[in-house]
Amino acid sequence: MISVQGKLYKRGFFSSNEPDKIKIIYLYRYLSLIITSIFYLIGNTNHPIQKKVIIIVCITISSVIINYLYIKNFGDKSKIILLILIETIGNSFILIPSGGINSPYIWYCLNTILITSIELDKKICWINLIIYVFCSTFLSFSLFGDKNESFLFLIDKELNLILSLCLITILIQLLSKYMEKIEGRSIRLSEDNKQLKESMTYTMELYEAVHLLTNESNKQKLIELITDYTKKITRTNTALFYYVRNSKSKIIFKNEEMNSKIKENIKNYILKSYDELSKEDIIKQVTVDNKKFVLSPIKLGCIPCGILGIEAPKGEMQNYNEAIDQLLLLSELSSIAFRRLDLEKETERLVISEEQNRIANEIHDSVLQRLFSISCGIYSISKRVTTLNEESIKEELNTIRNSINSTMNELRAAVYGLSFKKGGTNNFIVDINNFIDEIKKLNGSNVTFQLIGDTEQLNLLQKKYLYRIICEGIGNAVRHGRAKNIQVVLGIKDNIILEINDDGTGFNYESIGKGQEKGLGIDNINNLVCSLNGKVHINTSIGKGTKIKISMPLKIFSSIEEDVI
Repeated sequence: MISVQGKLYKRGFFSSNEPDKIKIIYLYRYLSLIITSIFYLIGNTNHPIQKKVIIIVCITISSVIINYLYIKNFGDKSKIILLILIETIGNSFILIPSGGINSPYIWYCLNTILITSIELDKKICWINLIIYVFCSTFLSFSLFGDKNESFLFLIDKELNLILSLCLITILIQLLSKYMEKIEGRSIRLSEDNKQLKESMTYTMELYEAVHLLTNESNKQKLIELITDYTKKITRTNTALFYYVRNSKSKIIFKNEEMNSKIKENIKNYILKSYDELSKEDIIKQVTVDNKKFVLSPIKLGCIPCGILGIEAPKGEMQNYNEAIDQLLLLSELSSIAFRRLDLEKETERLVISEEQNRIANEIHDSVLQRLFSISCGIYSISKRVTTLNEESIKEELNTIRNSINSTMNELRAAVYGLSFKKGGTNNFIVDINNFIDEIKKLNGSNVTFQLIGDTEQLNLLQKKYLYRIICEGIGNAVRHGRAKNIQVVLGIKDNIILEINDDGTGFNYESIGKGQEKGLGIDNINNLVCSLNGKVHINTSIGKGTKIKISMPLKIFSSIEEDVI
């Protein structure tokens, strides 16, 4: 009993969770009940106070009950029509004895008109009004009216009130119409808001997926990330990724509830159809153990990388199409991620190869020249050891030791890619002079170096390459040309001019360029100069020495990379 009373109480008065139109019905019902009851209670009628109190109590109880019944059956039009009929009859029985058309409760009767305008057809609303007007005028006049007056006189007398009721009914219908529009727009707005939130969530998840996929360098973890975000973004029950590793097929599932039998059947199906699935560029829907799956191939160019799939979503076609579009997008992102991973490995391999070439070239350009000079110096000492005194031998051995230390430092610099700036000082000219001094002491050659201009105009790359070219040119002149006099001139003004002249044996440059294999030293010089956008001119012939003239622009981009030789 207490439970029923609680329901009646809750349903009799609206709560904050009810729709706005229900709140309006409740509000008007209770306000009209209170106001009309007050006017009826204090009004100048022939009814005794006891009768008035009984009528007010009965109307209040019926109002609470009818409200409960309306709420319980809201949306069921047949039951609402029945309740409207019952309340209309009840209100008519109240209107007739309480004053008819002049009864304060005529305004309370508008409750049924309000409900019919909101929930039922507009025709029923007008039928409801006609019943009230008929009962409050004709029936009330027939039962309790003054027999000395005619019915037409009553109609003429209350015509303004009847017209007001008609206008109020029209106003209620207009308000009801606008309420329906507002409610419809509110529903659409809620749906749009929901879609917007879903789109924002999808965008954030996609952004996060792209960020993680582009930063993951481990293939196994990359596949797990792809599968995990495919399930999260498509909001499907199952996501899978099939791939081949070490000649063994593997498959990753993201669904803890799926039994092992279904997983094995899916794996076997993909294994049998892998060639067919990977050849196609479109998605394919398959059914395994009464479960529908959508599979999309992932390719690295024309080479298949695997199969990405999801369990086909159930429900509306729109959800299915959205999931398909998302799967296609994720497949493209996965292909890009695998391509990036492959390019990173290839780049790493090329960087290692280029670094090996750089070290080899720098060792050849400078370290080998120094080692050759050291070898010549040791050979010279061994030939003259019987004619030299102890002090001379010590002096020449110290020179060789210093040259070996310098060679070790140069070898270390080549391995670690050190620049000419050591300790904040530019040692470009110092390194050139040190190299020339070692060549002079170890080989007995006369090497002169002349600088015209300011080396501060050179960038680091130009200094590095010029140093290697000078070392290569002097080393070739001493080792191959057996030159005794070498002149090096470096001019820096509007452009860079480098000349290396020697009185060595020379060589036939044209025959080397046409048919024979070029020496590594000349090839290195050509490549280094070409890297600096320069030109090389070599004038040589057998028995007449060699003249090398190199010209290159002073201003070049410092970011030019060294050629792979």
